[in-house]
Amino acid sequence: MNQDDYNARKRKEELFHLFKESVLGRLNFSIIVSTLSATLLIVATFNKELIPVNDFTKTLLTILLLLIPSGLFLYLYELNQTGVDSAKALKKEINEDLKQRKKNIFLWFSVYFPWIGLAIISFVIFSIIWIIWR
Repeated sequence: MNQDDYNARKRKEELFHLFKESVLGRLNFSIIVSTLSATLLIVATFNKELIPVNDFTKTLLTILLLLIPSGLFLYLYELNQTGVDSAKALKKEINEDLKQRKKNIFLWFSVYFPWIGLAIISFVIFSIIWIIWR
């Protein structure tokens, strides 16, 4: 590999990392904004004089609450895809099959815990939405 090929490859890697960071940053921002907005709206509805609890308020709260699990899902999906793409690129780069790590409970837990946490958070949010609308 000559110097020009190396520089071009290095530049592509830098651009890929910048793109990945911008996508993950936007997802982080959307999760934070929706969480803070929903929290603010919930706290504001404690005082009925400040924000009356009507169908419009319930709709806004529902939308903001639904943004939380959807943003988390997109974030976890993007992280998973980045891991898969990185493994493929590494496999291609070293031109050999990557050896599977010995599976254990800690590895399983580290892989699936974020998804389990997302399921729990989603269940809680859907329960709150159900309580709001009943």
